[in-house]
Amino acid sequence: MRYIAKDKPLAARKFKNALLLEIKKISSNPYSFRKSIYFDNEEIRDLTFKGYCITFRIIMSGN
Repeated sequence: MRYIAKDKPLAARKFKNALLLEIKKISSNPYSFRKSIYFDNEEIRDLTFKGYCITFRIIMSGN
């Protein structure tokens, strides 16, 4: 975002806001994202956003 903001501050803010909206979707349905291509683990997933890959791990909270 810093790189984008150097030339286009408004575009950087839009990118950040859109990315945060996508990240928030993870908590409601993490298994809807593809299994990571980088790890051999079902609990590690990839969110692809505008050509960027955000890798995350699913951690189930215990009761």
